[in-house]
Amino acid sequence: MNSLQDVFRRAQGRDHHLSQLHSAIRLEPPKRVWQQIRAYLIARQDDGHPGTDLHKIKLAESTDETLINLGPTIDKGQIDGHFVMKSGARLSFGLTLRSDSRHNSSIVAYRFDYRTEETVLRFDLNEEIHQNSLREPRGHLHPGSDDTRVPTPALEPIEILDILFFAIEPE
Repeated sequence: MNSLQDVFRRAQGRDHHLSQLHSAIRLEPPKRVWQQIRAYLIARQDDGHPGTDLHKIKLAESTDETLINLGPTIDKGQIDGHFVMKSGARLSFGLTLRSDSRHNSSIVAYRFDYRTEETVLRFDLNEEIHQNSLREPRGHLHPGSDDTRVPTPALEPIEILDILFFAIEPE
């Protein structure tokens, strides 16, 4: 018989495992990741997505962490700054990377928010493990509601964009 304590213990264990998997993902230096994301979005504009002014993809570097973002942190409807998809869906994102001594980077946190008037899909990776890993998993997807969270595996930023552009976005 599973107790509620067992359920919480499994959720906490999943978050610790996810943290290990994310820390094992090595990306190129943050500026190169920014260039890759920008090139990816230029290619999607070339595919016919309305897109955005790609100069709005921000790169903010500090001593040990770098923020790459486009659009609002919290989506409050159509405003300037989103990447607009063929369907009219809005994409905004924020990605925090930490540089290491070998000139690589690792993922600290991210938010990739895809919205239409009827659809909410947001991939999140929280910076830290939440006290209630069952309710707020470190890595999760909001499938249709900001209040619903489904645990997700360790994903790289380009993998998330692949899912949004080629699996979610209708042709």
